[in-house]
Parts: sequence; C-alpha cells; structure tokens
Amino acid sequence: MRHIATAALLPLTFTLAALAQVDATKPASPQPQAAEMSGYMLVGCDKVPQEFNAGFSLYAAAWPLLEHYPGHRFQTGLFGTWMHAQYEGEAPKDLYSDIEGGLGWWR
Repeated sequence: MRHIATAALLPLTFTLAALAQVDATKPASPQPQAAEMSGYMLVGCDKVPQEFNAGFSLYAAAWPLLEHYPGHRFQTGLFGTWMHAQYEGEAPKDLYSDIEGGLGWWR
C-alpha cells in the first residue's frame, strides 16, 4: 500500500516542482513552446511469499487528465505494470511471459 501512495504522489510532486520554476514577474509567452518530457518513473515493490506461486492483480484508477483534448501531438502513459515470470530453474527458450500494461491516452 505504501508504494501505491508513493506512485500517486509522484505526478503531484513533479507538477509542484515545475510550478516552482515559473518566474511570476515575467509575462507569459503568448506562443506555445515545443517541449517534451520522457522517461520512466520506477517504483519498487515488495515480493510476495513463495507460497503464492502464481497469479496477479492490477488496480488502476482512471480520471480525466485535461478538460479539453490538446491535439494530435499529445500522448501520455499513466502508471502501469511490467511483470516477469520467475522460474525455479532455467527459463524456457523462445517463451515471452512478460505482462505489460496500464492506462494511457493515444489518439
């Protein structure tokens, strides 16, 4: 539960940090500026006991990011998951067992 709370606070932290960089004495630029923020935010998690052995569950809350769609160049990925199978011995050859996914907005 602690990691879910941390993940929920990350976007707020980044937003507040960005707002702190804005100089209120300068007038806002009337023209849009090209910008990009990319990369991954990683959050650690605790391993479950060995007796669980299999299965997974993912809960993701969805909410509106913006009031109006900003245009065809906008995309964002929200918090998701990337899980890998854990084998007791050597992993099988030619087998892809990752589970990837999460919420996002691509148009």
